[in-house]
Amino acid sequence: LGLNVEALGTGRGVVTSTPGGISCGSMCSGSFDPETQVTLTAVPTANSTFTQWGGACATATTTSCTVTMSQAQDVTVQFDSTNPLITYPAAHPALPQLLNHGGHVLAHPVITNVTFPGDSQATSLDQFVSQLGASSFWAAMSEYGVGAAVAGTPVHVSTSAPVTIDDSAIQTWLISKLDGTHAEFGTAGTNSLYVIYYPSATKITLDGLSSCTDFDGYHANVQLGNGSLVSYAVIAACTLTSAQNELDQRTSTASHEMAESATDAIPFAETAIYGVIPSQAIWDTMSFGSEVGDMCQRYAESFYTPGDLSFQVQRFWSNSSAAASANPCAPNSAVYFNSAPTATDAIQYIANGAPTSTRGLLISLGQSQTIPVALFSNGPTSGPWQLSTLEENTTQSHLNLVFDKTSGQNGDILNLTVTALSQNPNYKAELFWIRSTLGTVSHYWPVVVSQTVGQATTQVTTLPNLMSEHGRVRIHRVRHAKQDAAASERGATILY
Repeated sequence: LGLNVEALGTGRGVVTSTPGGISCGSMCSGSFDPETQVTLTAVPTANSTFTQWGGACATATTTSCTVTMSQAQDVTVQFDSTNPLITYPAAHPALPQLLNHGGHVLAHPVITNVTFPGDSQATSLDQFVSQLGASSFWAAMSEYGVGAAVAGTPVHVSTSAPVTIDDSAIQTWLISKLDGTHAEFGTAGTNSLYVIYYPSATKITLDGLSSCTDFDGYHANVQLGNGSLVSYAVIAACTLTSAQNELDQRTSTASHEMAESATDAIPFAETAIYGVIPSQAIWDTMSFGSEVGDMCQRYAESFYTPGDLSFQVQRFWSNSSAAASANPCAPNSAVYFNSAPTATDAIQYIANGAPTSTRGLLISLGQSQTIPVALFSNGPTSGPWQLSTLEENTTQSHLNLVFDKTSGQNGDILNLTVTALSQNPNYKAELFWIRSTLGTVSHYWPVVVSQTVGQATTQVTTLPNLMSEHGRVRIHRVRHAKQDAAASERGATILY
C-alpha cells in the first residue's frame, strides 16, 4: 500500500520512516505491507522548525507519528522558517526524489569479486572491496535500507576470459558456477552480489551495445536452478582520459554498479529504488537513467577518493540530501548551490525511442518565453555564482538562451528568455542545462523545450510498467569523456 508524504510551509525538513522506505522532504512515496505500523519522524533543517502534521497524522502533536497501513495513506508535514531575514535555502522548485517501489534491496550485502587470469589489478580490486563496506561512502546508503557490506572470498578464475562475450553467455556461465558444485563461488543468498571484472582484451556485448564504446558496466540478476534470484554486476576495463586511469575507471564504475545493485538488487522482477515521477522525467533522460548511480554519473564532482578509502568511487543520489536542498550526490558536506527554473508546461518529447510526457517549456518554433530562475544554496557561499547554459546532444544550436543577469546567489531571481529556433531530431524537442559555477565547482539543472503538448502528472508509474521499462532500457553505467556535449543518446559525457 502506498504512503505519500508532502511537505508544506516556509521552512525545510526531512521525514524518515520506520520501517525504512521514506526519507525525503518536499514529496515522496513509499510502499508498505497491509497493516504495517509505519512511524514517521520529522526533522527540521537549519533555520526551520516543525509546525504540525496533517492528513493521516492530523492528530499527532509531536515530531513523530504512527500510521497504520489499513489502506493507502496521505500525510502532510509543515516546516516553517525561523529566520525570515536570511533563509537557506531560498524557495525554489524541488529537486527530484527517486521512487521506492518496495522491491529487494541488499540489507546485508556480501560482495564477491570475480577476476580472470593475468589481471594485474586483481589484488587492488580485492582490496577495494575489502575496504568499501566500512567506508563513509557506503555508509551513506543506509537511507535506502542498505547495511554495511562485507567482502566475500575473492574468486580468481583459472580459465582465461573470452575475447568476446555477450551478457546472455555471462548469465549462463554464472548460473553454472552457482550450482553448488563450485565451492570457490560460495553459496549465493538473498544478499549476495557477484562483481565480474573482465580484462581490457575482452569485448562485452549487451543488447547490441559494446563495452568501452557504449558502456563501462551494468548490473542485473540471474535466476538459479532452485528459483532464487541473485544479483551480479559486470565491469569492463576501459582506458578513458588523462583525468582517470584504468584502475580509477574500474573502481568508480564498480562503485556505481554496487550502489545500484544494493538499492535495486532484482531490477527486472522486484524493482526497488528506481525512477522519478513523470513530471520530472527530464532528469532521467539527461542523467541517462534514474537509479542512484545514474543520477550523479554525469557530474565531474561525483568522482572522488574518500579519506577512508584508497580508491576512486562515484557518488550516488541521496533522496534525503535532495529533500534538504543539500548536494544530492552523496556523500558531500560542501555547501550546495544551484539555479532552478520554473518550467511547468505539460509537454512531450522522445526518450529511449518512445513518446514521454513531462513538465518543461511549451514554445513554438520561432517563439520565445521568459521564465524565472530561482537561485538557492543550503548555506552561505563564498560569493555569487555564474550562470550559463549548455545544450544537450547536439552539433548545432536549436535554442537562443539569454539571461537578464549572469550571476547571483541564494534568494535571487533571474530571468531567462528561451527562443526555440529549430527542433533537435534526437528528441523531437530541445534539451539544455542551466549551469551554476562558483570557482571550480559547477552544478546543473535540466530543462526540456518542446512544441508538442503532453500529459505530465505526479502519478507514479505502475510496477509492471516499471519492470518492463527496466527490461527495455537495461540501465547501464554509460561511457563518459571530458567534453561538454554527448556524442549520442547512449554516450553520456561528464559535465565540466
